[in-house]
Amino acid sequence: MPKDMFYKISKEKQNTFISAAKIEFTTKSYSDVSILSISKLAGISRGSFYNYFDTVGDVLEFLVGILKTERKSYAPGLFEKSGNDLFEFAKNLIKYDYDTFTSESNYSLLNNYLQYLSVTNKSFKVYFVDNIIESVIGTPEVGLIDFNNYNSSKDEFYTALELLGNSLTTIIIRGRQHNQSKEEIFNKLDFTVNLIKTGLQHYTK
Repeated sequence: MPKDMFYKISKEKQNTFISAAKIEFTTKSYSDVSILSISKLAGISRGSFYNYFDTVGDVLEFLVGILKTERKSYAPGLFEKSGNDLFEFAKNLIKYDYDTFTSESNYSLLNNYLQYLSVTNKSFKVYFVDNIIESVIGTPEVGLIDFNNYNSSKDEFYTALELLGNSLTTIIIRGRQHNQSKEEIFNKLDFTVNLIKTGLQHYTK
């Protein structure tokens, strides 16, 4: 997240920095973006960068955070269209994010963010459960989810959801790396959701 100094510079300088960072993260992979490359494109020194952010990951988190605010308007409706089914919602959400955050370039904010979560050992829970369910929809414990419908306890349900999320993010990352079409990626998303959801529903202790 930005340091206090970032908010003390002019809006024009903030926007210049944000624009430079967006270019970096939509034309390069996460591993190829550096403090130096962002600083050069933004026209600032490395010292100034450290006055604003600590790491490249912090910048990416900030950029994705800006986009995540859009979810407050579309996530509840998307959840309803998904039949209040968290598995279908997870699939539809990542499809929506794919369409929203993926550009024609070789990389995208979504792909780079998922890579960032992977290399920093942050789970899909950060991307989906914490930021989507709890902040936008509310916790399943308020009655939106009947765990009995899935023949599972709450812990088992969340384990399956975590497995689903990690599988979906892997499909996106590998699909982009191998230049798979959107249709190919989405077909794999559909198959994976059906596989895990059916497996959970038919799981016997």
